[in-house]
Amino acid sequence: FRMRDEAGGDVIGVDWRIALDDVPGLPDCLDRPAAACTMVRGSGPHMVVIGDSIARMWIPALVQLAERDDFTLSAAIYPGCPWLRGVYFRQTRETWSQCSEHRNDWYSRVEPDLAPDVLVLAQLDPQGSDDVRRHKAVVSGDGEVIRPDDPEFDGFLRDRVAESFELLSGAGRRIVVLEP
Repeated sequence: FRMRDEAGGDVIGVDWRIALDDVPGLPDCLDRPAAACTMVRGSGPHMVVIGDSIARMWIPALVQLAERDDFTLSAAIYPGCPWLRGVYFRQTRETWSQCSEHRNDWYSRVEPDLAPDVLVLAQLDPQGSDDVRRHKAVVSGDGEVIRPDDPEFDGFLRDRVAESFELLSGAGRRIVVLEP
């Protein structure tokens, strides 16, 4: 919005009431053809964004880039669901179940069917800064809560990254990991 300051100059600000509802829509191709995840069709390379709400926040910028640079953009995103296989954030069992269903579909069907040239991976940072690290416990696929101060935390995440990259790597494919 624009308004005048006391000296008569323009002041540009943000209307937070509008910004709170400014959440980009997402395709959901679970139980639908993988092509239902495609948001922009272009003649250039194919990019697929995978991850949680952190990935979702990148959608408006990536849609603009895809339209400007004529590449295809698809999204496999589910809020609260990290791209890392075998990692869940501390949430409800229902969220874990939905995350599992979506993420298994991303790895087993969506990514192979779309065969992207570039994968963009984004999620909440489970390691976080020192101030928030103590609150960022993760849950393994078998339900074990692993806290950042647990000795196995870093190794657990390192193994999940290696496993995930191995499954997502394709011939000539580029993988981009966006930090939140």
